[in-house]
Parts: sequence; C-alpha cells; structure tokens
Amino acid sequence: MRTPTPSQPPTEPRAARPKPAHHASEYGTWFQDPLVVEVYDRRPPYPQAAIDHLLALTARAGGSGPDTAVVLDLGAGTGDVARRLAPSVARVDAVDLSPGMIEKGK
Repeated sequence: MRTPTPSQPPTEPRAARPKPAHHASEYGTWFQDPLVVEVYDRRPPYPQAAIDHLLALTARAGGSGPDTAVVLDLGAGTGDVARRLAPSVARVDAVDLSPGMIEKGK
C-alpha cells in the first residue's frame, strides 16, 4: 500500500481499530454544554489540507468527480467542514445531535 497524501487517499482499506477511550459515548455530551457551544467557533479551523483530502475521497468514492458527490457530515457541529465542502460537491447533509451546535451553525 502506498503512503496516502491529502490528495491521494490510501488504495487499500485499513483494519478498523477500537475507539479510543476518550471518544466514549459521553464525549458527545460535551458538545451539548452551552459553554462549549458558545466558544466552539473560536477553535482553530480545520487546515485546508484536511478539506482537500476529504474532497479527494469524494472524487474517489463518487467515480465521476467531487461535483457529483453527496457528503454526509456526521457530528457536523456548527457546520464548518460542511460549508467548506459545499461549493465543491453536489450536496452536503450535515447532522449533529447537539441542538445548540445546530442553532449556532445557522
């Protein structure tokens, strides 16, 4: 398997690894805390390389290019990633369990 780069996803699937303990089910409840929601948009943005990598994955999965891809952003928070992908794909569906995050993202 070749080493992936942001614009070239891996050619072979990796085996699933166990979820890290700090990503246990209670992790999601942090994002429902009004104080976390209030400051969430002050965190550093995702680097452009991460967005480019996601777009490369959509191109690979969609077959005919990212402009026909439909993306599901689970745990979308306030929608930062969804908004950055939207101009380059056919549709983005952003979902989050935190009503506060959804409201802040509107």
